[in-house]
This record gives sequence, structure tokens and C-alpha cells, in this order.
Amino acid sequence: MRNYYLILAFFVATLLGSCCNTPGERVRDLPTKPIVVLYDNDVHCAVDGYAKLAALREQFSNEGNYTTTVSCGDFVSGDIVGTVTKGEAIVSIMNRTGYDVITLGNHEFDFGLPHILSLTEALDAKTVCANFRSTAGEELVFSPYEIISYGDVDVAYIGLTTTATATLVSNDTFKDEEGNVLYDFAHNNLYKTTQHYVDKAIAEGADYVVALAHLGDVSQGGHINSVEMIANTRGIDILIDGHDHHEIEQRLVRNADNEDVILTSSGTKFHNIGVITLSTDGTFSSSLVPTADLTTIDADVQSYTDSVKQEALKAGERVIGHTDFPISIIGPDGKRIVRNSEANIGNLCADAIRYGTKAEIALINGGGIRASFDAGDITVNDCFQVFSFNNTVCTASMSGQQILDALEFGARATPAEVGGFLQVSGIRFDIYLVDSPVVLDDKGMCAHIADGERRVANVEVLDSTTGEYHPIELDRIYTVGSFEYLVSGKGDAGVLQYATIKEGQLGQDLQMLADYIENALGGIISERYRKAEGRIFQHLSWD
Repeated sequence: MRNYYLILAFFVATLLGSCCNTPGERVRDLPTKPIVVLYDNDVHCAVDGYAKLAALREQFSNEGNYTTTVSCGDFVSGDIVGTVTKGEAIVSIMNRTGYDVITLGNHEFDFGLPHILSLTEALDAKTVCANFRSTAGEELVFSPYEIISYGDVDVAYIGLTTTATATLVSNDTFKDEEGNVLYDFAHNNLYKTTQHYVDKAIAEGADYVVALAHLGDVSQGGHINSVEMIANTRGIDILIDGHDHHEIEQRLVRNADNEDVILTSSGTKFHNIGVITLSTDGTFSSSLVPTADLTTIDADVQSYTDSVKQEALKAGERVIGHTDFPISIIGPDGKRIVRNSEANIGNLCADAIRYGTKAEIALINGGGIRASFDAGDITVNDCFQVFSFNNTVCTASMSGQQILDALEFGARATPAEVGGFLQVSGIRFDIYLVDSPVVLDDKGMCAHIADGERRVANVEVLDSTTGEYHPIELDRIYTVGSFEYLVSGKGDAGVLQYATIKEGQLGQDLQMLADYIENALGGIISERYRKAEGRIFQHLSWD
């Protein structure tokens, strides 16, 4: 009889417990000690941060926490070490640091799909991405998530890569030789795809779900951002984000069930290390630790990093020029200008491409200019910092009308920033800050320009023989120097998508910039580059 009452009491307790849970509520185990997740995003080859990250991980481990290290992408390119080694040195440093899970940023594809497949194979960490898939049967290229056990608690790390990747890298990256698209990023059903794998991870036993995202928190070109992702899904407990380089310590966003979800992002180039904590009561918190405040390093990781850097930098130590003033992506007010207005470094870089290609005009994307020249000597390594993506230079044939359309598309967001804002050489024009007539398609590519009032006007082309400017001729075909990435690859949302390559494989952007400074300018940056010289004028209205 006693056993009967014990059994009855058990079933009653079970029934009451289930009645206390709302329908669909997850029953989760609680960690016996804190779980600390250290993260980075958009490191872009700022390799000196890895030794501090490794030391911080050891510190948290020694304090009795579970520890995990993750990355939200954009680590293989963006600086000389990544460019020279095509990301291989970065992967080797990350292996020394000790990563557990990573997802991919758009720049992981800078060196082509076969190469990133090779790099992820060499990476000790698990690569996760729930939305990079083959168009044949929608088979995923990588695992959608990784579940890590911390005692009795299981945490799923699900990866998400921006759908803009297909427009930000060479368009040929994901096509076969016949131009058929072989891979995509679930642009048309990203919410559904994400929810499917979140649900699958939970069904597999995940107590908590951490999204490792490279989406950005600001909408651009119709691509789903991290805020929208949270708002349209359920089951994600915290979303770590990359892509926009924003510092977000802890922002609460409501999900599809009207529950608060933490959104966090550490900025870029290891300015901070992100720290996520899952406490023993089952709650998440997030903080950012400035790397400048960290004094402890992992000696082994730092020693290895130094040796890798030394090898990469050897070839670039040669001085090729000198400037008495900064040539910068930053304006006088301290804000970046290279993606929304004329910049002296944009003029220098565009002039270098026009000089190297012997073209009439040069059009290059401001987003491809990644750093500034400080006053003083200029080395090859400095040029690597400016042109860090190793773009292949080409000439293209463009009609005057196509050039007008490209300028209009590049200026569509001004004064807001877009990577496709065009820095120019051999041409000048005005931008009137009226409503943009540019129409984007559902993938964020330029679909067409609507009839009516345009932003760009008074376009004039330089006659290099006389040094005079003349109105652009709409039916004339001009030779334009640019990057293959922008022309045949339709990069930066297709800003030059209507151009036709005239001559390709003319060299690398870095080498043309170095050659222009050293030879065309005789190693001395002239006064004409001290400030913007009036190639792009901006007006608030037509009045």
C-alpha cells in the first residue's frame, strides 16, 4: 500500500508540474557552473588580439567556468597577413588560440569557394552555417549547428551568413562555367530555414540556442538583418552578430513570441572581445571587454603570431614614397567618408587604377579602400592596408549612359554609407540629395533606375591631353579602369553590372597603387592630394 501511495504521489507531482508549464514551453537543465562564451566578429586579420583572447579564455577556465570560443566570421582577409597567405596564416593562428565553433562572413569567400572549403577543413573549430546550401536539393555545405555539452546542459550554436554574400563577392564564386548558380544563402526563405534548424537542434536535446550570425543589425538592400531575424523566429536565446562592425554590448530584441532576446556584437578588428555568460539560473548576459585594457597574453600564441607576421611583412617593408599629410578614409570631423563622399585617398587610389590601366576613367568602390596613409614614409605594407583584398584590375567598356547609371547607383544612399559608393578619376559630377530613383531587386541588386529626377548631374569627363573637362557623351563608349570583382563579378550589389570587360587580369590593385606612388609620383605625394579636389560636389537640393 505504501508503494501505491508513493507511485500515486509521483504521478500527481508530474501532472501538476506539466500543468504549470505553458504550452510549448521548453524544460531546460540548468548549468552547475557558469558557461562563458568568448566571441569575436569581423577581426579582419587584426592578429594581435588572438593572444589576448587565448589568455582571457584561460583566465575564465581557471576561475571554474565552462569556456567556449566562437567567431562570427570575416577573419581570413582584410590585412596583409590574410592577403599574402590567402587566410591560411589566420587559420593557423586560430588553431593555436583554440576556437570551438565558427560561422562564415562574406569575406571568407574572397579567395573563392574551393579555398574556403580547404581553409575550413584545416580549421580545428567546427564550421556551422544553416543557410549556405547547394541549389540542387538545398543540401547544406556545412553543418547547420553544433551542440556542445556542459555537464548535463547542451547548447546549440547555429550559424547564419548574410544573404548579401552573393552580391558582395565575385558573382562567379557560386556559379559553374555555364553560369548556372550552384549555391545560395536561402535568400527567399531565410526565416523558415533558420526556424527549421533551431527546432531541430531543440528536438535533438539542446537546452539553449546561441545564434552565431553574420547578418548585421541594419537593413541594407533587402537583406535580412539580425534584428529582423530575432523578431521573426522563436527559440534563439541569444544572437551574436557580425558584418556591420557595430559595438553592441547588450540590446534586447523581441522575438516572435514577444520574448526578449539579447543581441550583441563586438565591433571590428579586436577592439573588443565579447563575453557571453550563461549563469546557473539559466539567464544570459553579455559584455564587451576592450582589448586595450587586457595586459595578459598567451605567450605561445603571441610568439607564433609574431613569426607569421614577420614572414608576411618581410616583402612589404620597402619604402616607396612619402607624404607630408594624412591621406585618409576619415574626414575632418572624425567620421569615415570614403563610402559616401569624395575622399583624398579615394582620389589617389582611383588615379592609380586609371594610371595603371591607361583608361580614360576609373571607377572603384569606396568599400574596397580599407585604411589610410598617415603622414610620413609609405611602404608596400601600407599599400596592403589600403587595398587589402588583392583585387584583380581590369578595363571595361561602358557607354556614357551606363556610367551615369553606375554613378547614380553608387550615390543612392548618400549621405548614408554604402560600399558601392564610387571613388573616381578622370570624371567629375554633382550629387543632389533628393529621393533616389534607384530600384533594387529582391536580392539587393540594382534592378533599374526609375524615370524622373535623378541625384547625379553635371557629369564631365577629363580630356587628359588638354586637362579640360567636357560633358559626358551618352552614346560614346569609354574605357574604364576598375576591379574584375565589380565588373564580371557584379560585386558590391552590381554597381558596375552593365559594364563589359575589355581587358582582364591587368594586375593587382596593391601593385598598381604602389607603382603609381613610387613611379608616377616619383615617391612624393603631391599637394593636389592634401584634400578633396572637387571631383564630387554634394548639394542638399536642386534649389
